[in-house]
Amino acid sequence: MVLREVLILVSGGIVAGALAARGATTWIGSLLFGLQLGDLTTIAISAAAMLLVAVLAGYLPARRAASLDLTRALRYQ
Repeated sequence: MVLREVLILVSGGIVAGALAARGATTWIGSLLFGLQLGDLTTIAISAAAMLLVAVLAGYLPARRAASLDLTRALRYQ
C-alpha cells in the first residue's frame, strides 16, 4: 500500500516533469551541451533513475510498516 502511493506520486511527478521539460526545451535549448532538444533517451533514463530512487526510498517504510504488530501499535495510540 505504501509502495503503491509512492509509485502514484512519482509517476505523476514524472509526467508533469516531462511535460514541463518538453515545454521548456526551446527556452533552455541553448544551455544543453551535447543534448538534442527531443532526446528521449535522456528523458527515459532520468525517469527510470527517479523511479528507482523513489522505490528504494519507499521500500524501507513499507517494510517497517508491514512488520508492525497492529494490536501493539493500536494499544500505544
